[in-house]
Amino acid sequence: MPDMALVLGHTSITTSAEAHDLWFRAKVLEALETLNTAPTNPQADVMAQARAIIAQKRRA
Repeated sequence: MPDMALVLGHTSITTSAEAHDLWFRAKVLEALETLNTAPTNPQADVMAQARAIIAQKRRA
């Protein structure tokens, strides 16, 4: 595999596919670990609340 820095013309980016893969996997794992695990609201409930707010505003 060619040197990515040479291919892209940059010297500040990762220079090997292996190093990039390790960096990318670490970022994915970090994102997965920080996911918001709070309970979510079903879309139908959110839409019903939005429709109620809109209807209330129209009556005002």
